[in-house]
Amino acid sequence: MKFAWPFPMLLSAAFALCGSMHAGIITVPPALAPGAQYRLVFVTSDATNALSSVIADYNAFVTSEANSIAALANLSTTWTVIASTPTVNAVVNVGATGNAIGIYRLDGALVAPNTTSMFSGSLSNAVLLNQNGTQNSSGTVWTGSSPNGIRDFGLGHSTSQADFGGSTAADHYWLSSDTFPTDYQFSVYAISGVLTAPGTATPEPSTLGMTAVAAIAFCAGRRHSMRR
Repeated sequence: MKFAWPFPMLLSAAFALCGSMHAGIITVPPALAPGAQYRLVFVTSDATNALSSVIADYNAFVTSEANSIAALANLSTTWTVIASTPTVNAVVNVGATGNAIGIYRLDGALVAPNTTSMFSGSLSNAVLLNQNGTQNSSGTVWTGSSPNGIRDFGLGHSTSQADFGGSTAADHYWLSSDTFPTDYQFSVYAISGVLTAPGTATPEPSTLGMTAVAAIAFCAGRRHSMRR
């Protein structure tokens, strides 16, 4: 008896899976166990000036940037700016969360194990990526903050100067490099509210691709043996 395995269809599916391995963004870090809590962070692809002293203006801006991407909008979470104004500190605007709630960028890499560590002057990995999962041509980011998340020259400062950082930096320069005139257009950092990894673990795209390739090898071998 011969079995007609749908080999061409399986091969096409495998190549489709492998082709998407590097596409899009990761909204659930692969390292997390089901039910684990986490937050996401990115640097906006679009820029804004730092003329406003109202933190809600920047929160609205990063929310709009996040919601322009379906995968992020579907998370139904809040988004806030990692920045300070003359009346609000970044560390307060972001909100303190538990020590076990890590902060991840959109390729699944850990940026900081918690908010306390994020404002300690160094990161596990630079924020680097925007909401599209790519790196901006310019890494300059409005922050209005010192490395500990406290306002220095806050956005909308009366001197028309504000602090900026660099999204490619993993030391204190990520949040505080120098000051620049507030009418310039730079990106800002966005951080999500607390998210929960789904109850059923989702394999990484690379794992799915390898599984499909293994299935092809299995089917090919079995098909060959049944013809003997």
